[in-house]
Order: sequence, then C-alpha cells, then structure tokens
Amino acid sequence: MQPQGRLDLHGLTVEEATLRADQFLRSAHARGLSKVLIIHGKGNHSEGGKGVLKGSIRDFLASHPLAGETGVPQREQGGEGAVWVILRSRGYRSR
Repeated sequence: MQPQGRLDLHGLTVEEATLRADQFLRSAHARGLSKVLIIHGKGNHSEGGKGVLKGSIRDFLASHPLAGETGVPQREQGGEGAVWVILRSRGYRSR
C-alpha cells in the first residue's frame, strides 16, 4: 500500500518535529487515511553528521496512540531518511 499522505520534517528541531508529527497523525486519522510517510532525513547535514530527528521521531511513534506498525520505506520514498506509519483504525479513539 502506498502512503496516502506525507510530512517532511527537514530543518525542524526535535520539539517542532514531534509537534508537527502529532498534528499530522491526528489530521490523517481524522481524514480516514491508512498509511502515511514521515520524512525525517538521514542527518547528513546535521552537526557531526548524525541526525537527531530519526531516533526522536521513531521513539515518538512507538508511543503515539494513533501509530500502529511502522517501517522503513523503499529507497524511492526516502529509505532510511523516512518512516512509514500504519494508522490505527478509524474506530480507535486517541487519548
């Protein structure tokens, strides 16, 4: 299944990125989407060449009430610089 929505977090701080990701997931869930793509980048342009968003966003998704299964997309969709998320069913109510 192809992602039905996407969010690009390049250039944001961890705090900004998690806020936007939360808003995005809630909006996508309300619209009835099933799968979305969140692009966090690989960290190539980060200080020291190690990205902070990748780990932070994946940790955030692991505890988000609307995020179900996650995974690394194919290279054409961002590969290691992104994560796909299966949203919980529309009958699921967020906290």
